[in-house]
Parts: sequence; C-alpha cells; structure tokens
Amino acid sequence: ETVDVVNGEASITRQFDANADYPVTATFTPSDPDRYSGSSGSGTVAVGLQDTATELTLDPVTVTAGGMVTATAVVTPTGAAGNVTFTVDGQTKTVAVDSQGHASAQFQLDRSGSYLVEAHFAPTNTAQYRPSSDTAGVSVEVEGTQTSVVVAPTIARVGEPTTLTA
Repeated sequence: ETVDVVNGEASITRQFDANADYPVTATFTPSDPDRYSGSSGSGTVAVGLQDTATELTLDPVTVTAGGMVTATAVVTPTGAAGNVTFTVDGQTKTVAVDSQGHASAQFQLDRSGSYLVEAHFAPTNTAQYRPSSDTAGVSVEVEGTQTSVVVAPTIARVGEPTTLTA
C-alpha cells in the first residue's frame, strides 16, 4: 500500500488477527529522483497473545459445613470470550463468561476444613488471548450442636423404671 510522506515520515495503522511474526518492508520512492535517491528498510512486527487476568472472589469466605459458597470470576479484558472452570474439594463446574467478563458457580461444602477454590479461564480465541487463573480460600466450620438430658421422674427408686432422654 502506498502512503504519503509528511514531514519526513510515512505511517500506516494495521490490526493483526493472529499471533505471529510479520515482516514489514518500507520503500521510499522520491517524487524528485534527480534530487533524492530511493531507499528501503525492513523489520519484523512480533504480534503476541494478549494477556488476560482472572480475579476470583468468594461469598461467603467462611461457611458452616453443608453451606453454599458462590465463586465469582471477573475476566479482563471484558472482550475475552471463553469459559471459567471452578474447582474446589473434588467438585468442578465450567461456566461461560458473560459479556461483562463475569462467571459464577455455587458449591456446597459438607466437611469442615480450609479449602482452596481455583478459577481457570480458557479463552475461546486462543490465537488472541492467553489463559489466566486465580485462587481464593474458604473456611468451612463444623456445625455446632447442643445436648440436653431429661430425667423422668427426677427421683429414681430401686426396681422402678426411669426414663432418660437426650
């Protein structure tokens, strides 16, 4: 493509659709060849994948055993379409990223302990975007219990039945 030279420079803007090295050659053809000689130069444009970032949040971060935790991933840039795979305690859910870059999944955690929730973003367009991931911790507490004892009658006699209830 031919472009005009303005103040000693010629510029063109290009958008690249794939991750690759592209050769670039510029050839100057003077409008006054009696005064200026022609010249050329070349180089390479290295087009790389665009980085993505995944930010994982959990709600709540502390839950009672048997409770639900919502994992939400926000992927940037927002134009990066794809899926987020959430993993915690042997459970895995894959969710599509919406137009705002959000993906959410709920998990029920039945055993007490500390767990690491992982969110891995896999882009649909692997020729443009890099995958990314994040982790966050959730604490699962045991459910509290109470035990009370009822004795009836409250005075027991030898040879007579007494009911003990807990």
